[in-house]
Amino acid sequence: MPTKIEWAKDVWNIVTGCNKISEGCQNCYGLRMAQRLKGRYGYPADDPFKVTIHKDKYDAPFKWKSPRRIFVCSMGDLFHDDVPFKEILTIFDIMYQCPQHTFMVLTKRPARMLEFCSKYGLMPDCNWVTGAGEIWPKNVWCGISVENQKRADERIPILLQIPAPIKFLSVEPLLGPVNIKDYSMIDWVIVGGESGPNARIMHPEWVTKIRDDCVNNGVPFFFKSWGQWIPHAPAHGGPYFSEIINSQSTLRRCKWEDGRVMTAHQDRWCRFLKVGKKYSGRVLDGKVWDQYPAI
Repeated sequence: MPTKIEWAKDVWNIVTGCNKISEGCQNCYGLRMAQRLKGRYGYPADDPFKVTIHKDKYDAPFKWKSPRRIFVCSMGDLFHDDVPFKEILTIFDIMYQCPQHTFMVLTKRPARMLEFCSKYGLMPDCNWVTGAGEIWPKNVWCGISVENQKRADERIPILLQIPAPIKFLSVEPLLGPVNIKDYSMIDWVIVGGESGPNARIMHPEWVTKIRDDCVNNGVPFFFKSWGQWIPHAPAHGGPYFSEIINSQSTLRRCKWEDGRVMTAHQDRWCRFLKVGKKYSGRVLDGKVWDQYPAI
């Protein structure tokens, strides 16, 4: 089905539901959405965010004739422990049969993805030949969520072992400075702030550091959104206000908050305005960053 997620055209929620496993899960948008949908569209009424496999959606990609970018499981995690490997294998087979589409699989559980690859012959040996003659489908991109340095150090080394043709990072919500140590095998980086009523602040220096590293390493960079809070930073040449924030009535409903820069420049600071994702926009240093990997 069509989605408002900026980097995809459609979502294929063949699996919904999850549980919180790291800092980025604190204000999970999927959990909030599932609560609103409980008892409808296959979301259990008693536990709407319970891991659920929707076999009635197996045929959806075959019905989409025109090529499109599809986010797989935007409301769950395909590699959750409660999703059997044989179900995942069936889903991979469906994606393989739809080469006109690009499927983007994003997980917080790369270790289980690696285990799946090893078990079903998708994992190459030292000569880059798979034992079962199987290959990772060329139209399936593999990504991991990275919200802070701890998760980057934990998950990126595992991602780099996955034999996907496109490996990407979703650095969202960005909760602190992240230093990606090796870009040589990273094909795409998405960065975004947190949305929702309890969203945490994303500092512009955290974003621009990753953006600059991507530019310097020739890696496509996609800036998704500032999230709930937008920075007003004289030290960074602000304000960063979206052009659609153009009335005093809008500004009066907003909330200000100060935040200290977590870098060596301790004398620099930023003031943040809580405007909501609708108004925060996607402009970073005067530009919308909509870069994708070359296929």
